[in-house]
Amino acid sequence: TQESFKQKLADITSLEWQNAKAKFVVSSQIPKAKVYESVKGDGGSTMDTEKDPEMSPRAASFIDIVKKINRSMASGVPYDAMKDVLSMNANMKGEETSASFSHTSLKNLWQVVSSVLSPAKAGHQPESKEEVASMRAALCKSARRHLERDFATYVSEEIENHPQLAMLGGSPSRLQQIRAFLRIRFSDKGALDFDMAGGIDTFWHQLYFCFRCGYVEEAIELVESVSEGVITGDVHAANVSSLPFYIREWQEKGELSSSNQAMVRLDGERILREQDRSSFGKNQYRILIYTILCADRHLAENVLSDQYLFTNIEDFLWFKLVLVREGQLTTLTSSTYTHEEPHRLAELQQQLAQYPANYYTRDGKEPLLYAILLLLTLQFEAVIQYLATYTPSNLHGDNFPFAIEAVHLCIIFSYYGAFNLGTDIRSRGSMLCSDIVHDYGQNFAVRHPATAFEYYCLAAEVKGGGYVSIIQTQGQLLRELLNQSRAFGTLLGAGGSGSGAVLSKLKPDKQQRQDIIVSAAVGCIQNAQFHEAMELFMHAGKPFNALEIINKRYSDAISATDEA
Repeated sequence: TQESFKQKLADITSLEWQNAKAKFVVSSQIPKAKVYESVKGDGGSTMDTEKDPEMSPRAASFIDIVKKINRSMASGVPYDAMKDVLSMNANMKGEETSASFSHTSLKNLWQVVSSVLSPAKAGHQPESKEEVASMRAALCKSARRHLERDFATYVSEEIENHPQLAMLGGSPSRLQQIRAFLRIRFSDKGALDFDMAGGIDTFWHQLYFCFRCGYVEEAIELVESVSEGVITGDVHAANVSSLPFYIREWQEKGELSSSNQAMVRLDGERILREQDRSSFGKNQYRILIYTILCADRHLAENVLSDQYLFTNIEDFLWFKLVLVREGQLTTLTSSTYTHEEPHRLAELQQQLAQYPANYYTRDGKEPLLYAILLLLTLQFEAVIQYLATYTPSNLHGDNFPFAIEAVHLCIIFSYYGAFNLGTDIRSRGSMLCSDIVHDYGQNFAVRHPATAFEYYCLAAEVKGGGYVSIIQTQGQLLRELLNQSRAFGTLLGAGGSGSGAVLSKLKPDKQQRQDIIVSAAVGCIQNAQFHEAMELFMHAGKPFNALEIINKRYSDAISATDEA
């Protein structure tokens, strides 16, 4: 009926208004990244001239990478974007890749991004449950490996800074480096067992620091080299002989079998009952090794209760990432013995979220440390939101020093399939990230419409939703850009889909180009831009659609005349 039709039309109009309102509210909350810099006079003051402002070096440096990502997505040929980002950072001046108020540079941030995303494939989106689960586990492991490499670097620096205490000879092995590090760390404890018979027992300390540096083969070598007689009474003979097997299984499979987990857990609980806390932390390091191998919650709680084991966020984070069993589609077999849920990434994220950002940034002095923390716990959308909105406390106004990084992290995370993994507990969906990229692209609309469309196309890719949704979004954004710039020739080419046009370069597939242009034309019709819609239909090789608009316009005009 006419009434039901009117009601449905009213509902649709109301829904569209609500969506537009929500988009406006979100968009108004997104800080604007500064692309252009004011031209400075000789005295350093801003010149009031008609000369176009210059593009900031940081903004300009990303454009070529953005173009290559678009070409890669069009051709299907993978492009190593992270390699080019790291190379770009290496070639930039120091002041362009760091903030004057922070010692942690943007180079450090992007190095962490590269480390964490190293298992991901450029241009590939994980889709099946199995693939998503496998990639989540792989990224957790790569985050942990980054922390291990960082700690190994710290060990080397400590040895270099304290050569007399380290007493390290030429061409040392990794295990010898660990022992040199222990000489420095325990320099006030007296002689150590590897330097003098009867010295302080450091077997479990050595084993832990091998794990902490990622030296798993050296950990196995250490255990195999220690005879049972040296540590008789300290551990069960059966467990000493089994340790190399346990460690290898843990390294290869990411966890022990259910029976081996139970063996390690039971021995760990026995040690807790019998332990002597005065034995130079020996038992605590031993419990720590057992916890790493079996990921038991009770043992982990005991380890975390020792305030001397983890004195910084990096060690704590590494330990928690070791325990995380992320990616399995079913409950782990260990629950058969412990009746406990395995450690999950979301649990770690919730623990870290209990404290404000300033807690992790040395009272705001190192803001990028919090971004790195979010990256290492796979909170990709949270990283973007933090960087996009961060403002130094001593600066006022619309100063967002990391907004450009947030934009390009959106693009990189999308291109490497990170958003598809669902690892962010505070996810607000891809819409916010898409809006950040789109709003950034608007900076180029008037002066560089071709560059603007590069970003608009990627904003649609970040939004996702499948081929039809992406094409429709790209069509809507093409229409928006044509209205903003009036650059029909630049974007579409003069008279047909010219080979020199931006759209042809971005979308070499004729059918894709046609679908995008038709989507833009439909948007023009919906917004009563009939002349523009006809031009777009003609450009897409759809003359009958253009003729249909003319006929409809004539029909409406005749009807209006008859009614008058």
